[in-house]
Amino acid sequence: MSTRLAALLKNASDSAKGSHVIRAVDVKKVYKMGDSETHALRGVTLDVRRGEYLSIMGPSGSGKSTFFNMIGGLDKPTAGKVYIDQVDIAQLDPYELAWLRCRKVGYIFQMFNLIQVMSCIENVMLPMSFAGKDSEEARDRALEILEMVGLRERALHKPGEMSGGQQQRVAIARALAVQPSILLLDEPFSALDKNLRLDMQIEVKRIQRTAGTTTILVTHDQEEALSMADRVAVLSKGKLEQFAPPTEIYDAPGSLFVNTFVGAANVLSGTVAGTDAGGNWVRLPSGETLRARQPHPAIAEGTRVSICLRPEHLDVATTGNDGIAGIVEMGLPLGASIVHEVRIADGTAIKIATPRSPGIVPLAPGTAVRVSSTVPATIFPQN
Repeated sequence: MSTRLAALLKNASDSAKGSHVIRAVDVKKVYKMGDSETHALRGVTLDVRRGEYLSIMGPSGSGKSTFFNMIGGLDKPTAGKVYIDQVDIAQLDPYELAWLRCRKVGYIFQMFNLIQVMSCIENVMLPMSFAGKDSEEARDRALEILEMVGLRERALHKPGEMSGGQQQRVAIARALAVQPSILLLDEPFSALDKNLRLDMQIEVKRIQRTAGTTTILVTHDQEEALSMADRVAVLSKGKLEQFAPPTEIYDAPGSLFVNTFVGAANVLSGTVAGTDAGGNWVRLPSGETLRARQPHPAIAEGTRVSICLRPEHLDVATTGNDGIAGIVEMGLPLGASIVHEVRIADGTAIKIATPRSPGIVPLAPGTAVRVSSTVPATIFPQN
């Protein structure tokens, strides 16, 4: 280890008990190819608390993988700063960065990447060998972490003698072996079947809480990201759209993009018709009105808005005059729920998801219905 890195780590150690293990400050990343430039990150700023579970979400090309690589020390920003345990990774040369990764960062990838000719305990000891730990110390630590993940009795088994879930737990144990400051999860459950995936999500969350390791997950599975994280970072076109707890991301999205990207949403056009103590009233082109929550900042009466209604916040009835008139075009029974697609007067098709009781079947296509909202809609001003 270089003298300069030792000094940086000493300074980091002096402040390592601080509340944040990762800080990203106005991070930009530009990739150049000839005369063309791709701006993968456009000034992302956030911090990750010690022991926190963070999910990074965004569509393809949003910059989530680039940002994931930055905070894992796998790449450096073009501008801005990324601190891992108070060490600015931009100051490190390739050797110093590799040294830091070996001791501060654990990785769990989509594929388990276990060495097939090695036993379970040998796989777990491997990163400790790279970090320079004594073999006896490494063996004791490997048995300790295998006990944590419930595999101590399988320590001498090879990967081919273990189930997919057990191999995933070996990969988790290997990543935690060096007691990293950060655990990075890159689509770690996508290779597992649905039931095993849920079991492993619960298991990883339990292990993460027991170990107290700061964990960063990048995934295309929104349900996984929302269910496991303490906070969620939503990126779009290299910018941070919203950084908040998962319930806030879902219930109070900060932008139209977040509302339509996270979960399902019906988007209608309308105009703010009035405001009262309960929020806004918005009028559809058909003249029908809906209740909407008052956004911050407030939207003035007469403003054209996009109205967002989640399918599970809508109800459908064949009687009465309340709500939006429409015609059922399709009904799908989805086990515990029924999804109807209803065409309303302006030609927009909206989806309604309602709980299904035993014996209940979807409404027939062509049925005239009224669609009402069980919670106020979310609105955003149109450009």
